[in-house]
This record gives sequence, structure tokens and C-alpha cells, in this order.
Amino acid sequence: MSSTNIDPENPSQLVARIDEVLDSLDVSNDFHTVPTMAIAFCDVIHESLTTSQKCALAAARRYLSAGDGDEADKWILDLAKRVGKRYPAGTDPVDIEMERLVWGALNRNTVLSGVAIEFLLLTGQGAGLSFEQMRHVMTNALSSVVPI
Repeated sequence: MSSTNIDPENPSQLVARIDEVLDSLDVSNDFHTVPTMAIAFCDVIHESLTTSQKCALAAARRYLSAGDGDEADKWILDLAKRVGKRYPAGTDPVDIEMERLVWGALNRNTVLSGVAIEFLLLTGQGAGLSFEQMRHVMTNALSSVVPI
């Protein structure tokens, strides 16, 4: 992914460029790239994750690498009790976003799209990742899929 035309201070340019390229590709069956990027985002903030989030992340990795979904299913059910619902008052917004990244790592239903990437960028930013960290992750994850 070439960064020569993308302002490092403007994530929307990156999303727009990826959207432009994805429009010309058939990624309708790519359910692997989005959770792969979410896992990589989680790796950047790994030390900040809770023990259970780290276990869920390990289950997501096993699912992507070996198709072992039993443990991942358990974590999906656990996270579904919280993600997308109102968190208790006083819950740190960073903690909420980290949990959403772990949820994204377990995701099996989201096809690669600009919307999915934008969600990951916003969630990653909320979890404390810098745009440069996220761009680096996306460059690695998308290099075989998106010729940017």
C-alpha cells in the first residue's frame, strides 16, 4: 500500500483509497482480512488487554489458522452480552473500544469493505492506537489483497 499520496494525519484519505480499490476487486468472499486486522490491532495493545480478552484473542487466532471454532464460539457468546449494549456508567471508553477490537478479531461474518476498515480505524483509535500504528497494520494485512 503506497503511502505517498495519503496524508498521515487524514485517515479518511486512507479509507477512501481503499474503498476505491475494493470497488474494482471481488472481495465478496473475504471474511479473513477484517479479523486478521483486528487481531493485529489487538497485538499492538496486547499488554493493555485483560486476561479474558487475551484468551479470546488466542481463540480468534486458532479459528483463523486452523478453523477451530469451539472456543471462539464461547468467547463470542461471552462478548455478545456486552458489545453493542450500554456499558455501566463510568466504564472507561478505552476499555469499551478494546473489547470491540477483540469482538472484531472473533468476527466471521464481515466481508472486507471500506466500512469495515473505517470501523476498525475508529475502534482502534478509541482503543489508543495511533494512525501510524494502524496504517502499518493495514499495510501488512492488505498487501496481498489490495494493490494500493
